[in-house]
Amino acid sequence: MRKTIAAFLLGVLITLTGYVPFYMHIREKWFDLGRNTGKIEGLANALEALNKEFGPYDGKSDYRTLFSVKATSVVVIEKDGRKEIQIY
Repeated sequence: MRKTIAAFLLGVLITLTGYVPFYMHIREKWFDLGRNTGKIEGLANALEALNKEFGPYDGKSDYRTLFSVKATSVVVIEKDGRKEIQIY
C-alpha cells in the first residue's frame, strides 16, 4: 500500500511540474487577450462618441491620423487656420 501511495504522489508531482508552467503561460495569454479586447472596445466607444460630436471627414483637406479602430480612424484636419477632429 505504501508503494502505491508513493507512486501516486510521484505521478501527481511529475504531472504538476509539467502543468504549472503551461498553465502560467496560458494565463498570460488570456490576460493579454482580455486587455487587448478591452482596449479595442474602449477605442471603439471613443470613436463613436467623437463621431456623434464632430462628424465624418469631409475629404477636402489633408489629415493626420490620431488612432484607428478596424476600418475607421480619428483624424485631425486644419480648417480655416484651426485644428478639428473628424472621423474617416
